[in-house]
This record gives sequence, C-alpha cells and structure tokens, in this order.
Amino acid sequence: MRRSWRATTTLDATRIGGSNYAQAEVREVMAAIRGATSTAALTQAELAFSTGVPGRTVRSILSDCDGNGFVVSKTPQGMYVCRYADEAEVYTRYLDRHWRSERDRVVRRKDFQRSMPRRQLNLFEGDYDFDDEDDV
Repeated sequence: MRRSWRATTTLDATRIGGSNYAQAEVREVMAAIRGATSTAALTQAELAFSTGVPGRTVRSILSDCDGNGFVVSKTPQGMYVCRYADEAEVYTRYLDRHWRSERDRVVRRKDFQRSMPRRQLNLFEGDYDFDDEDDV
C-alpha cells in the first residue's frame, strides 16, 4: 500500500499522519518491523518510507500493538521486535520512568491549578451569599 505523499524539508515523513489508521497500514508496518533486529533496527523514517505509512501513524500503530503478541524496543539506532526478554527490559524500564515522571507532572499541574483564578466559578461553589432556607 503506497501513499501519495512525498517527504520534503517542510513535510517531514515522521511528522505527518495520526492515530487513525486502517488494517492494511497495520499489516504493512508489522511486516516491515518484524524483520528488524537489535543489530539491524529501523528508524521511524525508514519504516515510513518503506511502507508508505506516515511516521506519526507508524508510531501510533506500534504503540497500540506493543505488548500484544510482540514487544517493540527502541534504541538510538531505531526500533525492532524483541526476541528475548533482556532486549525488552531496557525500553520497558524507560517507559516506566517516563510514565512515572508524567504522572508526577500531572499531579504538580493539578496542585498548581488549584491556586489559579478561574474565568468562571464552578456552579454553586462561589454562591456563598445564597441561602436555601430563604426560598422556603
């Protein structure tokens, strides 16, 4: 399956695409990456060019499929399907550290947001002068 897009300096192959994809694109990406090994890893751009699937879509497919029948590992040289648990362990630890730091970031953001003013008060929270007993 070939796409009609061409990568240029303004349209980088790794920066186009998205999270919506067809089964045919999944098959293309999976067929391409199954041949990659730790010594012959493929970059996101190489996968995009060889399959015709845009780079962000490649990333979404691999993210969604990772851990379902295979495990993808990522190194500075590229990505590949792990054949041994040892290969998977390094990237799994990286993902775990990333998840923890992002979770901590969300907690910090929510804590800080509580001290920020709002444009509109939440319903009934700012209505301190109103007494339900007055309506009786």
